[in-house]
This record gives sequence, C-alpha cells and structure tokens, in this order.
Amino acid sequence: MTISARIFSLTALAVVLFLIPAGLGLWAISALRSGQEGMLEDGSVIRRHMVADMMHDGLRADVLRHLVEQSATGRVDADKELDEHIALFEKSIHDNAQAAISPAARQALKDVETPLVTYIANAKRICGLSVSNPVEAYAALEDFQKDFAALEPVMTAIGDTLEQELQRKRQIELDRATSMRLVFVITAGLSVTVLVLAGVLLSTRLNRQLRRLGDELDTCANRTNAAANTVADGAEVLAQGTSRTAAALEETSSSLQEMSTLIRHASTHARRANTVAEEARGNGEVSERSMAELAKAMSTISANADQAGLIIKTINEIAFETNLLALNAAVEASHAGEAGKGFSVVASEIRSLARRAGEAARTTTDLLAHNTSSAQTGVLLAERVHEAVGKMGGSSRTLSELVAEMAGSAQQVTVGIDQITQAVTQMDSDTQANSSAASNTTDVVNGLTAQSQALSTLLGDLRRMISA
Repeated sequence: MTISARIFSLTALAVVLFLIPAGLGLWAISALRSGQEGMLEDGSVIRRHMVADMMHDGLRADVLRHLVEQSATGRVDADKELDEHIALFEKSIHDNAQAAISPAARQALKDVETPLVTYIANAKRICGLSVSNPVEAYAALEDFQKDFAALEPVMTAIGDTLEQELQRKRQIELDRATSMRLVFVITAGLSVTVLVLAGVLLSTRLNRQLRRLGDELDTCANRTNAAANTVADGAEVLAQGTSRTAAALEETSSSLQEMSTLIRHASTHARRANTVAEEARGNGEVSERSMAELAKAMSTISANADQAGLIIKTINEIAFETNLLALNAAVEASHAGEAGKGFSVVASEIRSLARRAGEAARTTTDLLAHNTSSAQTGVLLAERVHEAVGKMGGSSRTLSELVAEMAGSAQQVTVGIDQITQAVTQMDSDTQANSSAASNTTDVVNGLTAQSQALSTLLGDLRRMISA
C-alpha cells in the first residue's frame, strides 16, 4: 500500500471514529430532546390540571357570589365569570384527556367526568335559583358543598397521579442521559485509542518505507550523478565534433558555391552553343533545300542535253540525206549537160551547206556529248553534295539536340547544386543549432549534477529526520 493510501486510510478511520461519537451524540441529543418534549407536555398537563383545580374552587366562589349578590349588574358579571370558569374547567379536563398521559391518569380523568358534570350542573342550578328562589338555592347549597367535597379528593388524586408520572419520566430521562453520557465517553475513548494505535502503526510503517525510499533515492541520485557526468562528457565530444563538422560544412559550402558559379557559366555557354547550333541547323536545312533544287536543275539540264542530242542527231541525219540528195542532183545535172549546169551549181552549194551542217552537227554533237557528260557528272556531284548536306543537316540537328540536352543538363545540375548548397547551408545551420544544443545540454547536465548533489543533501536531512 502506498504512503498516500495509508494516510488516506488513517484519515478515513479518524473520520469514521469521529462520526461514531458524533452520531451517538446526535442520537442522544435527539432522544433527550424527545424526552424533554414529553416532559414539557407532562408539565402542560399538570398546568392544565392546576387550572382545572382552580376552576373547581372558582365555581364554588361564583355560586357563593350569586347567593350574596343583590344588584342586577353584579349578577350579570357573576354569570359571565361562571360561564368562563365552567368553560375553562371543561376545556382543561378535556385537553388533559386528549394528551399523551399514562393509562392510570387517563382512567382517573375518565372517572372524574361524572362528578364533574354533576358539580357543574348543580352550580348552574343554584346560580339560577339565587334569582328566582333564593330559599331553595340556599337549600341546594348543602348538596353542592357535598359535590365539591366529593370532587376535591378526585382532583387531588389526579394531580398526584400526574405528578408521579412526571417524576417517573424525569427519572427515566435522567437515567437515559447518564447511560448516553457513559456510552459517549466509552465510544470516544475507544475511538481515540484506536486512532492513536493506528497513528503509531502508520508512523512505524511510514518510517520504514521512508528509510527504504531514502536508500533507493540515494542510489538513484548516485546513478543520476554518474549519468550526468557521462552525458556531460558525451556532450563535450559532440560539441567538438559538431564544431569540426561545421567547419567542414562551411568549406564544402564555399566549394559548392564556386562549382555552382562555374556550372552557371558552362550553362550560359551551353545555351549560346545551342543557339549557334540552332542557327547552323537552320542554315543546313536551307543549304539542303538549295542543293535539292540544284540537283533537280542539273537533272533538268541533263534531260535537256539528251533532247538536244536527239535534235542534233536528227539535223545530222537531215544533212546526210541532203548531201545524198545534192549528190544525186549533181549526178542528174551532169547528165543534163548545159541545162543542168545551174542546177549543178545549186546542188554543189546545197552539198556544201549539207557538209557544213553535218560538220556543225557533229561539232555540236561532240559539244553536247561533252556537256551531257559534264551535266551527268554535275548531277552526280550535286547528289553527293545533297547527300552530304543532308548528313550535315542531320548532324546539325543531332548536335543541336545534344547541345540542348547539355544545356538542360547544365540547368538541372545548376538547380541540383543550388539545392545541395541550400541543404549544406541548412546542415550548417542545423550543425550550429546542434552545437548550441550541445552547449545547452552541458549547462543542463551541470544543473542536473547540482540538483543531484542537492538531492543527496536533502536525503541526508531526511535520514536524520527519520532517525530523530
């Protein structure tokens, strides 16, 4: 059971032990109050009986007053007092009969009812006769005195009975109060005794537990002190390592910043090279289209040369046939003699023209053959140049794509270097924070060591207090 539970149990026991006498006291007070109320009621009964006894004497005085009263006013007052006394007499007897009284007193009150009725009736009759027939009233006075004398011991007996009843109840209440006082004293004594024993037992067990707790706390304080020293050493090593790491990170950050500057320059140059490559690719595409048009033109020239060769061949054939016709004409002119001389001259000129035309056709054929050969050579060269220009365009596009990829890679590398620089900067900041935290840890450990020493001092005080 824990210390707090034991203290709580002792407190609960003290409360219970306090509540028991308190409950008994409240019960005793309630019982005494009930008895006091009963005694007050009995006192009221006796007081009413005394009033009734006085009214018993008062009725006789009223009767005697009626007998001696001569004036009408006095008789009226006497009648009024008689009625009041009779009413008070009857009310007192009736209220006592309804009160909480003993059976003997109740029976005595019941026995007085008949003499009381007779006594009151005779009193009224005498008072009435005192006006109408005084002689008869005086004659009835003797019987009235007998009724008074007969009622006197009964009223006295009732008073004695009620007085005895009151004395009996008073003695009962006194005995009850004495018994309750004795029970209360015994209960309070037992409660105090139990509470003292429980306190002594709890104190003994608490001292034992506190001693054990003090030993354990002492051990924990020593361990805490050792752990604090270990943590202090580790914090110092961590602070030194953090300082070295911070210096290395600072150098790394400077190197990364220089690399970032160089890579930015390389990225700028790569973007410029990409622009130049794009322009070269555009120029290569224009050259490729121009060479394609040139090859097409050379093909057209070669085709036209072939057609011209065909035309010259046709002209050569016409010249050959013309020469044959001129030769035939010359033969026919020679056969014709003088008549054919002019025709022979014309045929000779035609033959000369046909010969020159054939020579010109042959010369032209040779030139066209040479031109055709040159055109075919030019077409082949144009096709080769077009192919080379196409390959150059493809190489330019490939080079442009490579340069673009290099520029993109350089940009990505720049972004990566920036991110690394930021990370290194953050690491540097974190390292500085770790260094500060290590310094704070050292301070905390020093404070913990001081607290451990203070705890050891307090434990010594606790042991001395427990021993005392």
